[in-house]
Amino acid sequence: MTVNRADTAVVGGGIVGLAHALAAARRGDRVVLFERDDFAVGASIRNFGMIWSVGQQRGEVYERALRTREIWLEIAAKSGLWAAPTGSLHLAHHPDEVAVLEEFLAITPAARERGVRMITAAETRERSTTARTDGLLAAMWSPTELNVDPRLAIPAVARHLVTEYGVDIRFGTTVRGIGLPTVSTTEGDWHADRVYVCSGNDFATLYPEVFARSGLVRCKLQMMRTGAQPAGWQLGPMLCGGLTLLHYAAVDVGVWKGARGAPVGVEPPDHPG
Repeated sequence: MTVNRADTAVVGGGIVGLAHALAAARRGDRVVLFERDDFAVGASIRNFGMIWSVGQQRGEVYERALRTREIWLEIAAKSGLWAAPTGSLHLAHHPDEVAVLEEFLAITPAARERGVRMITAAETRERSTTARTDGLLAAMWSPTELNVDPRLAIPAVARHLVTEYGVDIRFGTTVRGIGLPTVSTTEGDWHADRVYVCSGNDFATLYPEVFARSGLVRCKLQMMRTGAQPAGWQLGPMLCGGLTLLHYAAVDVGVWKGARGAPVGVEPPDHPG
């Protein structure tokens, strides 16, 4: 029986699998990627499409996020996918929100070096016609965020891998089992030196015992999508509340609350109601 061969095999055609396939192809590997569905249908196309550098943990993770941003821009330039450098605005209507943003800037020099800074309400209005600026004390402007349309971006990246790097992407192919170097699929066996399992929720099918011991809890991501806006209106910069960064690793919420003694309050909408 003929056995197909690759240097690297990737299981899963979402953004994590595509990223691993890209990295392997860039170092010169022969890459095959298996996706059990006819196209990606999981969390990779059910999200906001925010390339969100500013919220990432300071240090190596933040620098990696910025490199990821550059990769998105490179792929967009070659493939024509929409990747808008919208940046983000973090709106502070209360003193504790201003304190969070100022502390973030104080402890994140790498962000300051890339143009992240505090701006006034008047400057905020110049950058966004949508933001609610009545009572706005200040805002933090970050130029590093990109916006993509996940439903279009994921297939565009897959096509880019095929045309630019010759990656063998096999949609509609289920991986039944992995016993290195053999990868057993519904289209026959493959031999690969390295296998990256990036199958998201389907990890539980391939490795049920590992999943059972992991303590992981399944959840479903489904963002709300609006209808087409009149006259081609677009939001512009991503709009965030003044305490949004407390939900991300960019700010240590425990340390911040301990030092400030500040509860996380109820935030008003940051756009006209």
